Amino acid sequence: MFTKLDDILFPNKVEVIDYNGKYIYPIFKNASSSLLEYAKDNSYKVIFNEQIRKLNTIEVFIREPKARYLSGVATYLFNNSLDITAITPGVFLDRHYLPQLHWLINLMRYMASDSKIHFHSLEMIKEFTPLQILPEKVNITDTSIADHQELEMYMRLDNLILNQLTGQSWTSNQVMTHLMAQDPLAYATVIGKTQKLAEVTYVLPTP
Repeated sequence: MFTKLDDILFPNKVEVIDYNGKYIYPIFKNASSSLLEYAKDNSYKVIFNEQIRKLNTIEVFIREPKARYLSGVATYLFNNSLDITAITPGVFLDRHYLPQLHWLINLMRYMASDSKIHFHSLEMIKEFTPLQILPEKVNITDTSIADHQELEMYMRLDNLILNQLTGQSWTSNQVMTHLMAQDPLAYATVIGKTQKLAEVTYVLPTP
């Protein structure tokens, strides 16, 4: 069964925005505030859950993992009036600093097997929205937390996505198979922990 934390990290409500025929899956800390606000301003349609299965291609923006982690932690701390001592590297309590692969896994739950994710670097965001919304966050002076050993495997997989998948379209199966082939240790470590966290097999596609 899902726990309260599972429901936070892998919510059952997954949203994709119809940007005039381009379907964007917004990931926190990857310009999601700008994408969502622009979509709201222009009355763009939001597609949920099972409707996602009808889409052929979904656009996703990927950010450099270390910068995103630090920004996500800073936002989480600000939103909850906490300081850096509340963060345990390798333990994820909020989606703002949850690895990007985990966001993709949650999307994959609702994709058809032949649907594809088209990966963009974050620099491509200007092609979709002119907004640049910067959410409030605390200032993290010691950035070494992002280099912690407990984060290494997560960072390795997110970096593979950024460096090897951007600019291309991949099915869920192709993504997971590629990550497993390129870094078997990181894949086994991260996916093993994710399975234990989620406690249900359908969260993960079969490579």
